[in-house]
Amino acid sequence: MDTTEIVSLSINVIVMLLGLSGNAIIIAVYSRKKAKKSTDTLILSQAILDFTGGIVAPIDIIRTLANAVKSDALCKFTIYSSRIVAYSALYLTSAIAVDRCVLIKRPFDRRTSPKKAFIGVVFSVMFAGVSQSYNFVYVDLADFGICVRHGMPAAVEIAVSILTTASFATTLLLAVVCYGVIYASIRSQARVRAAMVAVPQSTVGNTGTVCETYSTDCGSNVAPQPTDNGRQNIFIVGVRPKESLEVPFDDKHENGISKESNEDAHPQGRGNNEACTTSGDQSGIFHAIPHRSPEKKVVLRSRGDHKTTKMLLFTTIILLLFWLPSTVLNHVPGDVLTTFRRQSAGMNALIYSCFAIRSLNHIVNFFVYLVVNKRFRGDCRQILKKLWTRN
Repeated sequence: MDTTEIVSLSINVIVMLLGLSGNAIIIAVYSRKKAKKSTDTLILSQAILDFTGGIVAPIDIIRTLANAVKSDALCKFTIYSSRIVAYSALYLTSAIAVDRCVLIKRPFDRRTSPKKAFIGVVFSVMFAGVSQSYNFVYVDLADFGICVRHGMPAAVEIAVSILTTASFATTLLLAVVCYGVIYASIRSQARVRAAMVAVPQSTVGNTGTVCETYSTDCGSNVAPQPTDNGRQNIFIVGVRPKESLEVPFDDKHENGISKESNEDAHPQGRGNNEACTTSGDQSGIFHAIPHRSPEKKVVLRSRGDHKTTKMLLFTTIILLLFWLPSTVLNHVPGDVLTTFRRQSAGMNALIYSCFAIRSLNHIVNFFVYLVVNKRFRGDCRQILKKLWTRN
């Protein structure tokens, strides 16, 4: 076994073990989502493609180890399959960048539907399959045991070089522009939120905290209570029989008080970060309990979108770095590369590694998601717990 075969075997074993297991978890996590967005559909499709790359890896391992099965047909199949997966993933990376840019830049516009995102995935795979069909004609098994392309006309060589460079350059340009726009939008939104927090409360709306308390005595009154800052908290005292204190807790009631009537009767001021609800005890007196306002939910949701954007940005950078060596070598004619590869085992292994390193993109996403996305880590723990309890 020479150096090139050792490198090929090592890369394919890593892709097979980590690519199949890691992408299976990604597929399980994102397929469980009930309300899928277009980004979820694209991420799920990319995980399926990477999982397919993990399936192709064992075939390449067999071709490397078993000399009896080495043939031109097997070379054509493995190279064509790996190229379809690689180029489809590259095109999906561009689609993900555009999708995130539209989502962050225009959060209130109509979003791309998952159905349209799936149509884009199908188009990307079909375009990759058609554009890489030349591998069935010009890829053969060389006399030194490696699949190479040779005998390709100059016009086809130029077309392949243009296609590879254009695909890489388009993805790079879209990534730079889209994630640059996303970064600027996030900074702008952060400044707006900071300005809203800095506005004096007297100019925003209700400055007092409105709370409700109920008494079992007859009658009602309004009892202003002074606070340390000179403002008044208003306590509304109303009539409520003891037998009606215990109300079942459900989605429309919180601690015995109807959320809808409570919110309609006492709308929250926009300047407050907290509102008050009530809880009852046996004496019939209800005490104010602060809870989060809808504004905080919006902020948390936007932070989750930003985490997803950060996660996808890291995967895009790594993908482009792994694609760079092969993109450069695609400008070298195939016959010239074959001549270089015949010079020494080290040169052959180096050139092979420049093309094969793209396969490592099939395992990268899972680890980036684990490091960056806290929600993804939680979903992974839930899936592993379910598998553990079943066993």
